[in-house]
Amino acid sequence: MYWNEIHRDNRYCLNTAHKAVQSFIEEARYDLDVHNREPHILESGVGTGRNVKHALCVFGEKGTITATDICTEVVEKLVEEQIHAVVRDMRDSPVGSDTITHAISWRALHCLDAKGREETLDEKRRVLQPHANLLLAVRSQADSYFGLGDSTEPGTFTVVIQKHMPFGHIFHGEYDPHPWHFYSSEELYHELEQHGFSVQAISQCAELPGSFKYSSLQHRYWVVKAERNRQNLLWTGVSLIK
Repeated sequence: MYWNEIHRDNRYCLNTAHKAVQSFIEEARYDLDVHNREPHILESGVGTGRNVKHALCVFGEKGTITATDICTEVVEKLVEEQIHAVVRDMRDSPVGSDTITHAISWRALHCLDAKGREETLDEKRRVLQPHANLLLAVRSQADSYFGLGDSTEPGTFTVVIQKHMPFGHIFHGEYDPHPWHFYSSEELYHELEQHGFSVQAISQCAELPGSFKYSSLQHRYWVVKAERNRQNLLWTGVSLIK
């Protein structure tokens, strides 16, 4: 599987949770300390687990942390580290409806096609409690890769891989088999609102894609904190688990 190969090659090796994730986890700790509400945190597309590992350091045995990823080898490693991790697609969460207090999807949603992104947001809305929060990081159209490669859908491209070389960046003619979607802020607002979320805050961040071994480019992402609306939608999409 492609994602197993990517992680086996240590391409995504950032180990420290982004400051936006750290702030998000601090909010969950505030709920625990002040309101005595134990958090149930779900991260889908967990990757190397840097975010859930940070959450475990913050909460210890308090609360519940669930991680999912499509990559079997990543999940096996996290389970070995005593993290509750399950092999699942982002559109399929191993938790009940209205059970999650804080959901994270960091640099993962943009790897899906339009239908997959819609189903994933519907699934996030299903599992989140009313007024609970979602932290989302997705590729921005300000990203260096935007427009490179073959267009598969509006705003979506099969991106040319660039490897970091001593004398500069070189195109090797290799293609990532997973097209990436690049969001405008207007599209992101609209997509979240259409799927039952209210945007609380939005900003851009730049973060290395992985190891300096592969690229020194700083990729640009939208970071969004959104709240799950209380009102029921007339249509909540397809959920693979109820």
